[in-house]
Amino acid sequence: MKLQVAFDVKSYSHLQKIMKDIHRHIDILEVGTLLLKSEGVDTIKKAKKEFGLPVFADLKCMDAGKFEVQIAADAGADYITILGASYENNIKEFIDECKKSNVKSVVDSINCPNDKILRTQDMGIDIIELHTGYMNKVGSRPWDDIEQIYNKARVPIFMSGGMGSANLKEMEKFKPKIDTVVVGRAIVYSDNPKEEAKKAESDAAAGLGALFG
Repeated sequence: MKLQVAFDVKSYSHLQKIMKDIHRHIDILEVGTLLLKSEGVDTIKKAKKEFGLPVFADLKCMDAGKFEVQIAADAGADYITILGASYENNIKEFIDECKKSNVKSVVDSINCPNDKILRTQDMGIDIIELHTGYMNKVGSRPWDDIEQIYNKARVPIFMSGGMGSANLKEMEKFKPKIDTVVVGRAIVYSDNPKEEAKKAESDAAAGLGALFG
């Protein structure tokens, strides 16, 4: 199981400061939506050059998928996200352009019915990201959805948002299809990012994913 760290920060210098301490402990570097909006896609290029890790560009594309993929792929992104709530023709165009650009396509489950998320597999999606968004204080969490999606998933699953060590027992039976755990605030905004990254690295290596989001 891989570990991805999500940097939803306002400046590249913030990412840079933390990554210098944690880059040896993670597998994928996520340039978050907030950073992309704050400083643009050049952050993808800079992060990849400086740290040499695969870069996950959390575009959360909603429209004009083909062109957004081209922009992020040109900057060096290895993974790009589209919202499952987008138009199906946009999702298909996004996926096709990802394939042309040799980039992994990722569908984000925020505010999207499970059946539509699963249908993206027939369009050729590479990864399903089961994601509880920052503003979702109540309602379903990723581990509620995974039970409904798990048996029908034919692609790897990334888990993101709202999970902690208390949920380990709930997750153990789903380990085989969880490819990557995504940790954000638990590392980026902790008092000791390096120690939190080391703990998350150990948990991910054990296939447990103790820290999420």
